[in-house]
Amino acid sequence: MKKTTILLLTFLFIVLINTTVFAAKPKITADNTYFDINNAQYILTGNVYIETSDRIITADKAKVSMISMEVWADGSIKLTQNDVVLTGDSVYANNADKSATISGNVCLERTNLKITAETAVYNWQTKIAVFQNNVTVEKDGSTSSSNELNYNFTTNSIL
Repeated sequence: MKKTTILLLTFLFIVLINTTVFAAKPKITADNTYFDINNAQYILTGNVYIETSDRIITADKAKVSMISMEVWADGSIKLTQNDVVLTGDSVYANNADKSATISGNVCLERTNLKITAETAVYNWQTKIAVFQNNVTVEKDGSTSSSNELNYNFTTNSIL
């Protein structure tokens, strides 16, 4: 009887997560996928692909919390949203904050523009990224450096 109750509660928990918490359930694929039921997290390795709404994160490995909709990914990460493409070594994305923090070898490349930095915080609602630490900008053939730079993807301009 106790085992049946536990199984029923586990089933109800999964149904609740899948129907109530997420209006738009993410598409998650990887070479190796494990769902940790105790923490409601996907543990992913190899060719990780996470798509939520119009955002895609690819990486070598990742954890995805199905309760908080947070993503922790490492290894050759790429964050894409429409025409926004940021690459780096790792990313932490938080759906509640509508932001992603990319760390290590951050790079943004667009026509006639390349921005590199140690970290970047991208807000996908405002489409503004804040690049920090050892920021280098290559634009129209000239190069400049700074410690911090704000970039607006909508207007394609440095703020």
